[in-house]
Formats: sequence, C-alpha cells, structure tokens
Amino acid sequence: MKYGVVIVTYNRVELLKECISCAMNQSKKFHEIIVIDNCSSDNTFEYLSDLTSNDRSKIINYHRLKKNLGGAGGFNYALSKVSEDIDWVLIIDDDAMLQPNYTEEIDKHISKNNYFAFSGMVITDGTIDTTHRRILTNKVLLNKKDVDVKEYYNDTFEYDLSTFCGLVVNRKLINTIGLPNKDYFIWYDDTEYSLRINKYSRILNVNNARLNHKTVKSTQTISWKSYYGSRNSIHVGKTHSSNRFIFSTYSYIYCILRIIKNAIRLIFIKNRREYCLKCVKIYKDVLLDSVKGRLGINKKYLPGKKI
Repeated sequence: MKYGVVIVTYNRVELLKECISCAMNQSKKFHEIIVIDNCSSDNTFEYLSDLTSNDRSKIINYHRLKKNLGGAGGFNYALSKVSEDIDWVLIIDDDAMLQPNYTEEIDKHISKNNYFAFSGMVITDGTIDTTHRRILTNKVLLNKKDVDVKEYYNDTFEYDLSTFCGLVVNRKLINTIGLPNKDYFIWYDDTEYSLRINKYSRILNVNNARLNHKTVKSTQTISWKSYYGSRNSIHVGKTHSSNRFIFSTYSYIYCILRIIKNAIRLIFIKNRREYCLKCVKIYKDVLLDSVKGRLGINKKYLPGKKI
C-alpha cells in the first residue's frame, strides 16, 4: 500500500518546516509528499527550493502557485498532482503535526475495514478538538454536531463530515468523486467534499492516529472570511440538501433577517455600529451572490482586507 500526503501552505514557513519533518519521519513512510505554496511572500520558496534540491529520495514534490488560490484552490491543485500509483492520500495544512505513527495506525485499520476514507484524532492546545469530526443531524438543512468526546476513548468511530486536517482518502475514490471545489476559496470546501465521500462511504476515525493542530484561533467575531463561510455553506446546501428548495428558502430568509436585525441595531446601539455595518454588508453580498450562484474570489473580501 502506497501513501501520499498533500500539504497546502501560505506564509508560515516555520510551521511548514515542522509539518514536513513530521511527515518525513513517519514509521509507515510516505511515497510522495506534495507541497503547494499559495504564493507565499515570506521565505517559503527559498526553504522549499533548498529542501527539494537536497531531497535524495525525491519524494518531495513542490509546486509554487502564481497567486493565492486559498485553501480550496490549493487542495484542488494538490490532489490533481498525486501520482497514479498512490493508493491513499493524506490531506493536511501546514499547521498539522503528525505523530510518528499516524499513517501506521491508519494502515492497520485500512486492511480490516471496508471504508474509503479515514482520519485521526486532532489535538489542539493539549485537548481533543471535536470540531474536526461531525455528524449530520438533518439532511434537509444539513444541520450538524460534533462527535461526542466520549467516542474518542474507543478504538474507532464512524462519522459524516471531516475537515482537511488529517483526512485520508482512497485514490480510486478521488478519481470517482473529483477534486475539492476550488471556487470556494476558503471554508466549507472540506464539508462539501465530505458529502461527496458520503455517497460511497462514511469516514472512520482511528483514535490512536493523532496529530497536533498548531492553530491560532482568531479573536475576531467577523472578518473577510465570514463572507466565504456564509456563501459557501449556502452553496453546499443547494448542492447536497435532500430538499434544495426548502434549504434555499430557509437560507435566503435567514440572510434577510440578519440584514434587518443588524440594520435596526445599527440605528439604536451606538457602540456596535461598526460591527453591525459589517454584518449588513456581508449578508447583503452573501444573499446576492448566493441567489445568482456566484462563487470564486470576491474582491471585496480579499485575505486581510478590512470590510
């Protein structure tokens, strides 16, 4: 069984160094490590160029994109570059630090379970992060909840929705369901991909396979990312809901109510005016773009740009 890993990175070279080191030091070795650089402006290019020139085994496959395509575009491109002889592909960001036996533990269960997708336990700040493994609770509105933390004390559990933090997918399944939707830019590309996986298999989490997610949680309640999260979540429902008319109607009404609520608060709550104005702008754009089916990068909401 041959394993490959795809890593998408952007301006986090120190994390990337540790991430690649963890990938290269697995007890069950990767046959291919694909690194997608989303046009970083730090010294990621210099580091990876030097690393690949000294990679005697030639397992590192480095691609620098001409512009930042976001996580969705990065993973789309990464999976398109996986060699045909790879059997299973691990998907991670540059802040996911695999424990040395991650692929070994996954491999043990692949050989005895009939699933097409696997994952491991995500640890953030020393505790189990349940937000990465979720169960669908409503197939019309696509409501979801985190898998109960108690499940992580069993050997395995199955679930519906995974992030791209430690997800291992069968190569033949990737060929069947296609690549992640690059037009999402960021957020919900993994949810939409999980729903495609669900047509063929639920996902099995192997709790002895663990990774340390060195993420820094944002303190912002709303930002340029909020636009993509709301817009893409609506597109996911319009694509995968068991009743797309009900989902669309519900989503549009929700956006309208959020616009009205924040417009009223804008008038009467002086110390929240900036926040409310941002909400009005975002939900207006989400509503218009969702009705028209617009995806891709919205120039109003570029990385780091103030609303």
